[in-house]
Amino acid sequence: MAKIKINVMNTLDKFERVFSVISLILYMNAVVPLFIIQGASEGDGVDLFAFNYTPLNLLFITNYLITLTLLILRWNKTLVFAINNVLFITLILMAPLSYVWSALPDRTMSASIGIMGSTMFGFYVATRFSFREQVRLLAWAFGVTIALSFVFIVALPKYGIMAAVHAGSLRGVWTHKNGMGKFMVLSNAVFLMLLQSNAKPKWYLWIGLLSSLMLTVGSNSTNALVNSILAITIILFLNQVFKLENDKFSIVAVLLVMFLSGLVITFNDIAGALLGLVGKDPTLTGRTDIWALVIEKIQQRPILGYGFAGFWQGLRGESASIIRALRWPVPNSHNGYLDFILQLGLAGFSLFLVIYWSTLVRVYLLLRQCFCLDYLWPLIVLIYLIQINIAEPSLLAQNDFFWILFTTIVVSASAEFKSVFQRRSITQVYQSKDISKKAATISS
Repeated sequence: MAKIKINVMNTLDKFERVFSVISLILYMNAVVPLFIIQGASEGDGVDLFAFNYTPLNLLFITNYLITLTLLILRWNKTLVFAINNVLFITLILMAPLSYVWSALPDRTMSASIGIMGSTMFGFYVATRFSFREQVRLLAWAFGVTIALSFVFIVALPKYGIMAAVHAGSLRGVWTHKNGMGKFMVLSNAVFLMLLQSNAKPKWYLWIGLLSSLMLTVGSNSTNALVNSILAITIILFLNQVFKLENDKFSIVAVLLVMFLSGLVITFNDIAGALLGLVGKDPTLTGRTDIWALVIEKIQQRPILGYGFAGFWQGLRGESASIIRALRWPVPNSHNGYLDFILQLGLAGFSLFLVIYWSTLVRVYLLLRQCFCLDYLWPLIVLIYLIQINIAEPSLLAQNDFFWILFTTIVVSASAEFKSVFQRRSITQVYQSKDISKKAATISS
């Protein structure tokens, strides 16, 4: 009987790992959307919104149901994790609750299913796998998409290589070159950290890193290339800094703060030059024009916003005035922070900032306690999330890979912090008791 139980548990464990890898690929919006649009490219005259995305939506719903089942199987652990993340649960519940004040209540209700379901998957990953296991699962997911990308580029160039406006740029299994570039930044980071964490680096990790670098360059995405260089630099830098003793670490920290403060002070002077170096205009391809109009709309409903998914609905919703002013179908703010405030107002965004900052502090303290891959990974993701949301929305977005990553890190960091520092406190108590006993023995 015991043997049957062990076999069942082993089978379930393998299923969960395979399910998680496939789900991560699904949430990357890889493969399936590319087949749905039949290899169409930006600027070739095809309306990408005219295709039937029902198969993709069905896959997401299937993922929600399987995830819910797996969480119920471990209901006691799920409940403990939920209780330890009350603020985050409150933030997520604001999405469906915003139906009450939403500018488009019907859209808010339907979209809330997506944000609740995809957040639930991120919550499941955090309750099931450690940070180290999460990185390995991501390495598998990136490995599969990289391999498939090369197959598409070579065997199915209509799908793997863009035409029209971005002719010749590689996109692999994604619908756009920028989409592939965005994920290759994380792929580069994952494989580099795994290489550093192994005493004897495996050959397949080198292949993974070199392949993702090749795809980064082949995407012709300036943002992806710059972000990859920054990510690699930050990883190598932190790998040395966090190993320093407290006094040396403090000196480096002060110097870094001074350097960053200087950049902030001189930002306006150097921004134009930096943008010119990477081939960008000062308006960030018209983004600043959008931001100015969005800020005006935020000022009209600053506290609670327009409800989750209640603003950007083309000419049907509140976004109509922005679209008419700019004379093109603006799909979003092209800024994650502004989109967040549009949806849940400054109230929701303030709650997000508290969650983000507390998670960042926990990860920092864990790194100071023990520098390892497990704790470096969440720090890299938190830094990357801040950067990518300057030019695109990846916060509180349904079926969004980066929101799922944020969810797993918030929940995992909370559990890991509690576990590590509770053990430390208990150890200190026992040590103090031992010292007291020894002192009493000596005095007697």
